[in-house]
Amino acid sequence: MNEKRSKGLCYLYNEKYVFGHKCTNLKQLYLIEVVEHEEVESEHEEELTNDNEERLELIRPLEHMEISVHALNGSLGFRTLRVIGYHSEKPLHILVDTGSSYNFIDPEVVKELGCQATSTTS
Repeated sequence: MNEKRSKGLCYLYNEKYVFGHKCTNLKQLYLIEVVEHEEVESEHEEELTNDNEERLELIRPLEHMEISVHALNGSLGFRTLRVIGYHSEKPLHILVDTGSSYNFIDPEVVKELGCQATSTTS
């Protein structure tokens, strides 16, 4: 790494590094790991208490809510669409995360643009 730094090269590729550098060969790889649901053996079934069952009931309604990591940290992923819109001749960058089940907007942006936000249910 020190050798690349001394030569002014990108740490990932042997390209000249300058301010604002973007790697031309950078490829993002995504991994989805499917974990099979293991069957509970009969000897362990007795260990389940009413307390555990009640906790499971509280968790179940939340199973359908999803938001991707990309949406949370603001990075663009392979399921994110970037759209440029305009409001009063001001450009707006609109990020649509196709992997999220809920959408949101920054209340400060709504206030600054003088828009009215209306909540809906699906």
